[in-house]
Amino acid sequence: MTKNPKIRLFTIGYQTLDGPHVLAGLCDILKAQVWDIRAKPVSRRPQWHGSNLRMRLEEKYQWHGDILGGLGREPTPEGLKFLRIRIEKTPIILLCQEEAPGECHRHDVVIKSGIPALHIYRNEVISSLELERANIEDTEYQFEELSEFLRRVS
Repeated sequence: MTKNPKIRLFTIGYQTLDGPHVLAGLCDILKAQVWDIRAKPVSRRPQWHGSNLRMRLEEKYQWHGDILGGLGREPTPEGLKFLRIRIEKTPIILLCQEEAPGECHRHDVVIKSGIPALHIYRNEVISSLELERANIEDTEYQFEELSEFLRRVS
């Protein structure tokens, strides 16, 4: 289901993650940058504040919530264009608070960008196209186990 090694866009919500070390590990495995697309890079959990993520992830962390939506705002055409250009140079993990990709604007950003992506949700990896299909058909989605995916791409 998620066998395409060419996928360079990923999404994740930190709502139930143990901490930024999980995100740092994913960055290392995927050789990716983290783009924080929350409207404001703040959290009730201090370890998820943008300033703390920048300290932890250094140059791998960028905040783009101003151009890629959040809190009901649509991603800007410029933001989507910027994402399309940058994804050619480096893999990107879109980060937001909401863990369920179908309930978060991350999925909308992916669909509007036209870039195939993989959503990391709990112990699952779900293709953005598969999630969109399941949403439209109101059916269950197919997924790959996160551990299998990570073993395959490591």
